[in-house]
Order: sequence, then structure tokens, then C-alpha cells
Amino acid sequence: MEKLRSLRDALTAAVPEIARDPSKLTVFAKAGTSVATGAGERISWEYRYTATLLLLDFAGNADHVIAAVHAWVRVYQVELLDNLDLRARGIQFEAELLNTAAVDLQITLQLTEGVRVLPRAGAPATGPAAQRWEITHLAEPPRLG
Repeated sequence: MEKLRSLRDALTAAVPEIARDPSKLTVFAKAGTSVATGAGERISWEYRYTATLLLLDFAGNADHVIAAVHAWVRVYQVELLDNLDLRARGIQFEAELLNTAAVDLQITLQLTEGVRVLPRAGAPATGPAAQRWEITHLAEPPRLG
């Protein structure tokens, strides 16, 4: 799941507190499914999952984290901004104030990731998957308007 790595990298680059101590941020997928999208001989699918960002004992400004999430979503999961139903529930959070300076913050995002799998030209029909198939994570469509 390439988007998880991309999301972590974006937050690390955008939020100085995470860059200083990356161990404060945990990123993982929950409740995932792999939905077949390939027809015929194609073996393609779409990952659908809840991405969870967990910031523990975070003493920075939570607004900066949310701004970084929205900036990332604008490029990598635009329907969370453009689709009215998804906009209302696609990005959620929970926060626990630990003291006057720190918070545990959990953010969840509903993500999808398209994967196209095609047979490699001239590849043997058997053998390791890495030799038989070309696997590509599909780019997101550009935002309209």
C-alpha cells in the first residue's frame, strides 16, 4: 500500500514535531479489502481500507497535522474533498488531552488504491510472481476545478 508510505512522508515533511521524532507517528491500515477489478485474464484490484494515523504524546499544533492531511488528500484521495458523502465522513479524528502541552491524536481516512497487474511480455506461465507480472499502482485522477 503505497499511499500509507506517501502519507507518512508528507506528514513528516510538513510537521516539524514529527520530523524531529518520527517514532511519535504510527501509520497503519485497518478494515482493508481487496476488490477485484480485472476482467478476463487480468489480475487487478483496488485496495479499500481505513488508514489510521496515531500521534502519541504530540506537543505540536494539531492544526498543522490536519492541514498536512488535507494537503495530501487534495492530491492522493481527492474524492474525500469533492464527494459530499465522503467529505462528511472520509476524514475523522479522536483526541485525548494528556496534559496542558500534549495530546494523543488519532486520524482515520477512507482510502482506495488501484493496482493494475499485467502479464510480463515473454514471461513464463509459472515461476515467481515478480517474473510473471508487471504490477503498477495507478495514479489518482486530477482534481476537477
